[in-house]
Amino acid sequence: MGIADADSAEHQTPSKNLIIAPVACPVPDRRNGAPKLSGPCWLRIQPGCRLAAIYRANEVEEEYFCNFEVNPGYIQEFARAGMRLCSPSRLQFGPATSPV
Repeated sequence: MGIADADSAEHQTPSKNLIIAPVACPVPDRRNGAPKLSGPCWLRIQPGCRLAAIYRANEVEEEYFCNFEVNPGYIQEFARAGMRLCSPSRLQFGPATSPV
């Protein structure tokens, strides 16, 4: 994508281009003290994605355990670079990426 200082918030660097950012909205009903994205969640996988082929399904239930997510401000840049989110959700929970 050509972003020289692209980084993840997990690294705690001074980058202004955090592709992976802290979770903005925690999931409801998570355990006390658990990461903001934790627990079971249903994923809808876009047909034709490599992830759908791996699962052999367009819907799966997975467990989450993290405090970081794809920064939604970069989703269009991902698309322009030829990468798409193959399991986006309304709240941006746990998107997985795959080449187009």
